[in-house]
Amino acid sequence: MTRLKEIERRLSKTTPGEWTQTGHWVGHPRRGSIIEHCCCEKLSDADFIVRSRVDIQWLISEVKRLQAENEKLKADMRGVCGIGID
Repeated sequence: MTRLKEIERRLSKTTPGEWTQTGHWVGHPRRGSIIEHCCCEKLSDADFIVRSRVDIQWLISEVKRLQAENEKLKADMRGVCGIGID
């Protein structure tokens, strides 16, 4: 399994939707509660946790888009140059 597939698998097991932040506390509105024992020392840590699921979804999409673009460019080069590019 590729690293990207592993990340996608872990992401698929998380609670869907955006998380919320109240000061140093992180929670999920669908669950209606704050995560126990997750009081972040810095607000920037809480902000990172809250946004990580959505950010990772975007990053996975971007990696896949770039991989597809790369494969197309390699195919185009093979057609133009007649050589194999890895």
